[in-house]
Amino acid sequence: MYRYEKRRVSLDDVWCDECPVSFITPRSRALIEMFVKASLAHQATGAALFGPDLSEWPVWAYDAAIVVQEEQNRVERALLARPEDS
Repeated sequence: MYRYEKRRVSLDDVWCDECPVSFITPRSRALIEMFVKASLAHQATGAALFGPDLSEWPVWAYDAAIVVQEEQNRVERALLARPEDS
């Protein structure tokens, strides 16, 4: 939850008293870029960033990959749900 014009706003299961944009750090941007590039490389070659065995991935990388994919899915669903422009 965050405050916007004296209102409290919630984003799914995330609760916070400040704008979520303040949580975007250079490290989080770098992680997103890394996983977007890794996804493109996977589509082109089939290669996985830390190999095909998820049990050998660092936990932070696994968590970041899941979050990035969930957000990509959310954007795709939102785009599909939009009425077509006429």
